[in-house]
Amino acid sequence: MFRLRSFAITLALGSATWASAQSTGYQPVDKNKPANLLLFLQAKEVRMDMPQVFGFVLVNISDHVVLIPPNPNVECTDLSRGSLWLRLNFTPFTHEVPRLGSGCVADYGIGLIRSPSVLDRVKAWKVLHPGESLSFDIPKNFEEQRAGTYQFWVEYQPPHISTDDQATLRQAGIDFPHDALTSAHITFVKKH
Repeated sequence: MFRLRSFAITLALGSATWASAQSTGYQPVDKNKPANLLLFLQAKEVRMDMPQVFGFVLVNISDHVVLIPPNPNVECTDLSRGSLWLRLNFTPFTHEVPRLGSGCVADYGIGLIRSPSVLDRVKAWKVLHPGESLSFDIPKNFEEQRAGTYQFWVEYQPPHISTDDQATLRQAGIDFPHDALTSAHITFVKKH
């Protein structure tokens, strides 16, 4: 009798989850699934061997909808929206020491203001269906005066979501950025 009751409860909960997914367009989220987003870096407006603008692209590679804050901060930490960081590894042609680089264009503090519930916050997030992407362009933030090899890549830090809020989102069938990502490296050579 107990097994039959447990089976009935499991069936009812599964049906409720399926009905919720059908009505909202979201799919139940498995926290053990692999990454749901892929990150690309694009070099744009290449002049004199160097890009003048960089494009960042986040692509939904899952089989379900993923919600993402629409404007991750570029080059600065923003716990609520996530952050994109352009990285540079410069190797000069002379015998100088190679250098790494990145930067921040603004500072953000963490306030004590109580924020809305996670379910209210995600209402403003961008809905990415499978295969859809979110793109950002920013001008370069470095000077390329010296000859050498410039290697670029971008890193993405997802928004900080507490463990309890993550559980709330998963129970509601909402997937979200949860993994730090790194793009492939692209290399440019400045000859002079």
